[in-house]
Amino acid sequence: MFNTNLLKLESESLQLKQMIESLICENHQLLERLKKDESNLTANRHWNSSSEALKWLNTHHNRNKKRLGFVTK
Repeated sequence: MFNTNLLKLESESLQLKQMIESLICENHQLLERLKKDESNLTANRHWNSSSEALKWLNTHHNRNKKRLGFVTK
């Protein structure tokens, strides 16, 4: 009886260990993906802020230019 219970507990322990290892691996992959997405977000935020600044300059200080890329007031 004791031996069967011990074997059962050892098999459950092995299954739990494998599950923990797979969760740790998945967590590591998600952290790498998060870092990549954060760097992409930072790059896009920088691009958006600079394009908003250029748009503001174009609409407020275009000095009545009428070429392509200039917006009239």
